Formats: sequence, C-alpha cells, structure tokens
Amino acid sequence: MPGEIAATAYGEFSALDLVKPAVLQAQDVMSCLSKWGMINSISLQIFSYRKSYHKLQAMEILGDMFSSPDVQQYVQAAANTKPEQSLRGQTSVSCEAVPASVTNMSLFDRLTDCGILRKDGVIIKCMEDYIDGFQVSDKLRDMLLSTESDNAELYNSTERAELLFCIFEHLCLGGAMNQFEDSIDAYLRLAKLIYKDLVR
Repeated sequence: MPGEIAATAYGEFSALDLVKPAVLQAQDVMSCLSKWGMINSISLQIFSYRKSYHKLQAMEILGDMFSSPDVQQYVQAAANTKPEQSLRGQTSVSCEAVPASVTNMSLFDRLTDCGILRKDGVIIKCMEDYIDGFQVSDKLRDMLLSTESDNAELYNSTERAELLFCIFEHLCLGGAMNQFEDSIDAYLRLAKLIYKDLVR
C-alpha cells in the first residue's frame, strides 16, 4: 500500500555479493539487455536481513532497508536533476504494493488476437510517433504508451499493475539507445526469466 515513513537508523541488511541472480549471468540475456539500451540501467542485488518482519510491516522493513549503509552503497536514488544521487540523506520512503498473482504467460495471448502481433509473433508496424520521449513505431508500443490507441483498453489497470506485465513493458520500452525487436519472442522469454528469478 502507498505510504511514507521516516527512515530509521538501523542497518539490518547485508549484501550477498557472492550470490548473483541467475538471469543476469546468462550471456544471451545480457546481450538482449545491451541491445535494448538497458545494460547500465537494470540491476539486481540480493540482501540478507537479520530481523523478523511480518508481512504487514512493509513500511518498517523498507525504512530499515533504505537506511542500511549496505543498501545505500548499491542503490541509487531517483532524482530529476541528479540521477546518480545516492540514498544517503533521504528522509522518507514511500512504497506501493506490486501484485504478483499472474504467473502464466497466457496473459499475452491477446496481443495476437487484437492485431498487435502476427501469428508468427512478428510485431506489426504503425505510423511513427513519439510519446513521453519514447519512439513509437509499432502497435505494441502504441498499446503500451498511447491512451488514444485502438488497443489502449486491451489490458485493464489491474492487469497492467501486475509484476509480470511491468517487467514485460519495461523490456519492450527499453532504454535511450534501444534497438527494437521485430518479434515478440525475446521480450516474452526475458520477462519470464526475470519474473521467475524475482518471485520464488
């Protein structure tokens, strides 16, 4: 749930440097992320913590996590003017629950049914446009970004909020130097791999 809490001074978290997420060790995965302009903007770090938390204590665990020197060393704060700014000096933490109830890739079957994809998985092109700084030259990105798209309501807000959909969308939109895929296959494959590595 959304909320804010003053960060505590307790550091209960430790980075597990020797435990690396499997998905980011695969050469083909790193090759795709590089092609999509995401190699320097996506990272996964595993931490251990030495305190018991109940699932209803989300704000407490986040406050402890982001005030931990170990976490601050690895995580950068998002700031409009200084994207490289560290978490040190941050006074509060806000969060929003991301549901992970959808675990089946059939969520994306309707992309073919509505004409965004051909039956062989090729993404159908459209007239080029720019939306929120993103180049939109196919019906997939048009659906993801444009509220005026013919397919804008293909997925409702609940489905779009799902972790699996968020990962898929992030991969499809990519980074500043994104080289788009002509087929949906690589996006779906990596979304599944990343999801499985995050949710165990």
